[in-house]
Amino acid sequence: MDLRERERLHHSLPVLDVEYLPEIRHKPQPQKQKKRRQLEDEVLTSIVSAFYAKLLVIIGMAFSITRSITMRGSEQHDIYFIYLYIVSVIFLLYVYTIHMRTKSILYEINNGQHKDASEFLVNCRRNMYTRYGSFYFRMGVVGFGIGSLIFSALQFGQYFEFSNQPGCPTVIRAIKPAARISFILLQMLFIFSFSNFLDVQRSQLISKFGLMHLVATNVSDWFQVLVESTVHDLFSSIATQQTPKYILNPGNITRIDGESRLLEVTRSQWEQKQTCIKFQLITTILSRVEPHLASCAVEYNLLCSMILVLMWKNSTSSKTQGIF
Repeated sequence: MDLRERERLHHSLPVLDVEYLPEIRHKPQPQKQKKRRQLEDEVLTSIVSAFYAKLLVIIGMAFSITRSITMRGSEQHDIYFIYLYIVSVIFLLYVYTIHMRTKSILYEINNGQHKDASEFLVNCRRNMYTRYGSFYFRMGVVGFGIGSLIFSALQFGQYFEFSNQPGCPTVIRAIKPAARISFILLQMLFIFSFSNFLDVQRSQLISKFGLMHLVATNVSDWFQVLVESTVHDLFSSIATQQTPKYILNPGNITRIDGESRLLEVTRSQWEQKQTCIKFQLITTILSRVEPHLASCAVEYNLLCSMILVLMWKNSTSSKTQGIF
């Protein structure tokens, strides 16, 4: 057979496009597609929850700074932090509810009253035995948490020393430390007793956003305490400062020492606070112990944030942990 006959025979045969053979032979299995979709959902949930926490922290910092340099925005600041505390308390109560439900199911398994016991025990062993922080680390959380509780309790009691005159603190000033006390108690119990409990991670959306909300609440509260401590130092310096001297000009009054705008606002806040106080009992105690208790609150928020970030990072599957 010569070359021309071979070429004619070759062109007479049907042509098969081999580019589509790999797609036909290696069709993805439904199981792999499901795992890939689950991995993508976990990554997206982690990214969105992290941005959610950053947004909460930025808003909290903005409210804290605005409150310290202006005479307005105090109620909005308190309402925002009440929202942070209440949502955190709801998530922690949800975790405790799941924990109590798991304990009841384990009790039924021990008595032989529960079906699918082997599968449930495997899930419990996978989710429940992960420790975050040593025993001494968690004891530090409890110690600083007690100091933070005392700080919030004194702030709550200080509200009852204010009068009901216009411009004085409203009932929101009492609700905020009360909500903070509930938040600190539940979070202390969660970290010290149930830091190994991650059964809530069955719902990736709730666990990730809940943990990130706790982190944002702690960071925002940490920054708020720092700002309040700075304002307290300014109040102390103003209270001990002598009466400023003035000189009279034909059309105005000029300060000799020339205060800055921030110091003028701080002085106005201090004078308004003094006019609202009916009697100074808790206020005097709080002014003396605030530097020490504020340090406890700062350390408590930092330690809790570290543990919660680790819990958020490890609440994903083993395939997504390397991404973050």
